[in-house]
Amino acid sequence: MTQSLVAENVTLEQLILLYGLELVDSEEFFREWQYYLPELTSLEKQLLDC
Repeated sequence: MTQSLVAENVTLEQLILLYGLELVDSEEFFREWQYYLPELTSLEKQLLDC
């Protein structure tokens, strides 16, 4: 069964204990953010403005 917490009542300690949340200092974490990404098209920019 999935356990849920109300966001306004959750603490960092609970996230660590219940979900195994941990600090990651590795520069390899989220590697996709480090690569060149193509520019947004005009349509994509318009959709973001909505």
